[in-house]
Amino acid sequence: MANYYNTCPRCGARVDHGEVCRCDSAAGTSLAAVSALSVIRIEEKPTLAEQAREIDRALWLAAREYRAAKDARRRKRRGKR
Repeated sequence: MANYYNTCPRCGARVDHGEVCRCDSAAGTSLAAVSALSVIRIEEKPTLAEQAREIDRALWLAAREYRAAKDARRRKRRGKR
């Protein structure tokens, strides 16, 4: 089967016929620099476990507030009797 794209010999990117690969562009960003930036951006995102802990903490705080309000209502009712 024929390839409908060319492969850049420097970085291995697939480019269309007549298209020039941007791996050595005038801006000076190399493939290694771009991949390093993408790794940093990925690491900045919270993991699922961290997100779950934040959600658990928020639910726990909401439950605690609900319980405190319920106890306050109960104490108020008992005081009126």
